[in-house]
Amino acid sequence: MDSSIIAPTPAKVSAMGTQVVFEDQTVQSVDLNSIKFSLRTRIERALKTSGILVCASLLSILIPVFHIVLVPGLLISSVVIGYRRFSENSCIDLTDFKCPKCHEYLNEKKVFQTKLDPFSKVYCFNCRTNMKVFLKS
Repeated sequence: MDSSIIAPTPAKVSAMGTQVVFEDQTVQSVDLNSIKFSLRTRIERALKTSGILVCASLLSILIPVFHIVLVPGLLISSVVIGYRRFSENSCIDLTDFKCPKCHEYLNEKKVFQTKLDPFSKVYCFNCRTNMKVFLKS
């Protein structure tokens, strides 16, 4: 197995150029911190999430009537949510990001991106603006 695929460092943090596209299709470029997850980190995150849901499903066996719905629901969701967590390959840190229109901080602190979904939708609750955040490669 190639040792560069499973990196010893769990994630790589870098300040990358990010494009913010507004509802009216205006584009603004911003520098935000981006975290790229290694394969090992993605597997650990997926297994941790799936493990928590499997443990919750095992504990829900003890609930008399609701276990009929909870056990299969939690087991199915452990597979689905575990796969979704595995497919997240990068994270954009929005803690210091202010809305370019109203200059207020956003409620979202981190948004995750996958290869299939190259942008994340963000909403500013102050000025009620929808934005799409693209990570430049």
